[in-house]
Formats: sequence, C-alpha cells, structure tokens
Amino acid sequence: MVSHKHHSRLSSRRSRAQSLRPVLAVGLLSLLMQLFAPVPQAAAEAGMRVTISGQSSQPSPKCPELPDSGPHCWVQATMDFGRPDAHGVGAYLTEPESLLGVQADAYSIGQLSLDRKWPLVYKAIEFGWMVNPSKWGDQRPHLFIALRFTAKGLCLIGIPNLEEPNKACPEDAYVQISKSQKPGSAVGNTGQPQMYHVGYSWDNKAWWVQYGNEWLGYINESYFDAPGYVTGFQQAQEVKWQGEVAFTQSWCTPMGNGRYGSDPQSASMTGMFYEVMEGGKSVAKPAAAKLLPPSDAGFWNADQFSNTQNGFNGFHYGGPEGAPNACGVG
Repeated sequence: MVSHKHHSRLSSRRSRAQSLRPVLAVGLLSLLMQLFAPVPQAAAEAGMRVTISGQSSQPSPKCPELPDSGPHCWVQATMDFGRPDAHGVGAYLTEPESLLGVQADAYSIGQLSLDRKWPLVYKAIEFGWMVNPSKWGDQRPHLFIALRFTAKGLCLIGIPNLEEPNKACPEDAYVQISKSQKPGSAVGNTGQPQMYHVGYSWDNKAWWVQYGNEWLGYINESYFDAPGYVTGFQQAQEVKWQGEVAFTQSWCTPMGNGRYGSDPQSASMTGMFYEVMEGGKSVAKPAAAKLLPPSDAGFWNADQFSNTQNGFNGFHYGGPEGAPNACGVG
C-alpha cells in the first residue's frame, strides 16, 4: 500500500510539476515493489484455439457493432465500486514494438480508464497506446487520451488526421507538462512494461496523466461541465484495464501483441492499482479486478492471472495471431 499527502496549491504549472516529481518517484518505487509481482505461467494452454488460414476463410468474430464504425472487440478487467470512490487508476502495460497485422481499416488498443455514471449522464477518461495506420501512417503504438461526456460526446487528444475535426478535444481541456513525451508520441521501443496512471488532484482540480516515470500533463475537470448537466468529475465508480480492437473488414486484427493470453510471451497488464481517500490521504491499493466475458474468446482471450484476495491485479491478454496458422498476416 502506498500513501501520500495531497500537495498545496501551486502558483504555476512548472512549480506544480516540479513538486510532484519526488512523490512520483517514491510512489513508483513502492508500487513496483508491492504490486509488480511476477505473473505465474498457466499450467496449460486454454482451450480457445482457432485455426485460420486467411481472412476470407473464417467467419467474423461475434463482437458488438457500434453505429459510427464496425465491430469493436474487448478483453476487459474491471472494478465497479457501485459508488464514486476511486480517484485514480494505474498499471504497467507492455507495448508492442509494432503490430504489422493491423490494417488500414482497423486499430488496436491497450488502455486503462475510469468512469462515473448518473441517470442519463456519463463521464470517462481513457489513457493508453493505440496502433492505427490510418492516423499515424505506421503500425507502431502511440499514446492517446480519450474523454467521454454525454453533453459533448467523444473527444480525442494526440490522434491526428481525424475525419471529424469536432472529435479533437478543445485546447483548454488538456495542459501539456512533459518535454519528452506527449499524447501522440510513438512508444514501444524499450521492450519493458511502462507505468500508465491517471489520478485526480484537488489542488488544481484536474486529472493528472502519468507515463513511465513522468507526468505527461493534466486534464482540466472543467471540461466535464456543461449547462444543464451535473457538474464535476472528481471520483469514479468504475475503473477498467482492457485490450480493444476495431475494424470494418479486417477481422483478424491483433490485440496486445497478437498472442493469446495463455501464451507466456503475450501482452500483459500488471501491478494494477486504484486510488481512494483514507484518513485524509490518497492511498493506492492493489486491484481486485474481475474479468468480463471477452467479446469473442475464440479470437482474443485472457489468462495467467495474478490473483489477489477478491480478484486479480495482473493478467495476460491478446490474440489471435499467436495460434498455429492463425490469420496469415503479420
């Protein structure tokens, strides 16, 4: 368990970022020691293999189709508190160096998120990496942030070449701090899992976004205000860790690094944690997540869980290129 006191209000963004660095270093070291435990290998391969000889010889996966695009498929771990309780979420995510199987009509994501629901109102923040050739012109993972608010729809930070310009977040929604990384930066060249973390600060009423050992920047809470809608977004009732793919025709889009979750070399999310207030302090706790049924476990699945008392705080996920003769791409 890691705890730290909230910082006093700062007079400038620079002083705010500088004052957080020592806390960030101590928090990461403690989380690394307590939460980043080795993930046990599965005793046997899960019985979810598919033999695929090509894109045209296999029926499409059974995934939900969204009205503004094609099928979206998930492998998702979640903690639902039933009330607004968590003000932070994080984990170490592996990043592929590239995903050659992601075609121009598709994308692949590894991300974490937190959200809050009211009757008829929804607010959420998503942060992770995305491989999307149609946006960046390559098949490398890039950092991105997505904001969801019923009054404003979906807006995106760091994703270029948007077909609908109104999907770009307004400039005052996000403030950049880091001089080395930003939403849109290509990642995946270290070969090591990286810390992804979003946490709320009452000092400047913003959600701070951490990548690796530094703060990227922060999302102003004021973005989630609109006339006629409930104001504020300081705590979430649900936190999630997930892999996601979407496509129009390319049903064999790789998730994670393309290998099934039962493969020891598959992608992983480990050291999963959430943050709550206890005794006037912000406390990070190991996740006790549950796995939701994957969209289509014959194509993408999860395995190799790091179990905690009431759930798990690490897992492997992905597919379907790692299966014998799968897909014929990549």
